[in-house]
Amino acid sequence: MSRIFETNYNKNIWNISGNSAKGYIFSKKDSSLTYSIKGNILGFEQVKCVEDTFLIYSRISWTKSKVARIKLMDGKIIEEYSHNFEKIDFISHDFILFDRNSSLSALLYSISMNHELAELNFIEPMSHHSRDAMMSKSRNIELVYTEDTSYPAYLKVEYTLFSEYIEAYIQLLVDPITLKPLSPAYSTLRGKYVPFNNELTLTHIFKEDHANIIILEQELKKNFITENKRDDSELIQMLKIKQ
Repeated sequence: MSRIFETNYNKNIWNISGNSAKGYIFSKKDSSLTYSIKGNILGFEQVKCVEDTFLIYSRISWTKSKVARIKLMDGKIIEEYSHNFEKIDFISHDFILFDRNSSLSALLYSISMNHELAELNFIEPMSHHSRDAMMSKSRNIELVYTEDTSYPAYLKVEYTLFSEYIEAYIQLLVDPITLKPLSPAYSTLRGKYVPFNNELTLTHIFKEDHANIIILEQELKKNFITENKRDDSELIQMLKIKQ
């Protein structure tokens, strides 16, 4: 999070003056052109290996902030990308993860490619919406640090499997650089680690656990759940019997 409050740029190329309240003036040392950036600026950074492009982080409300990718060229400020967010995580120098645990607004953005993945399919092995097909009802992502570094060593992803009666989870680690799930995954339903590869994929593990949950739910319904409520007369009769 602290990265959005920093001001990082090549001081051999740019002169930048100002502050968050009044805004900033950008000017190249070899040019007389200036660029005024206003707003509640939290911080900014020059995009690596790109001389005239910056990411500007600003506050737009009490709960929301904004990142804007701008290009400063020929006296013009060209916005190449923008996104509003509530939570931001830098999982590597290149990748930004927005609203990581939101089912609606979570997405991943690559700075170097200026490209976003609107759905987190790099860790989500399914994208279903019907009850029969839905294998998980929620996902929680935690950043795991193994050393005193700026970026996480792993993303810990925990899926709550879809069930009305059983608490079951699948947990796995994801490489934040390659964005690949790392084998094995842990299934609380099986009580063990389950390896996966190109043949036995992570999706297969989800499908197997999902199928087993359906079988267990059917047994629970058959043995412990009655579908019909009792009417008033029967309840009263039961009280009389007990007395």
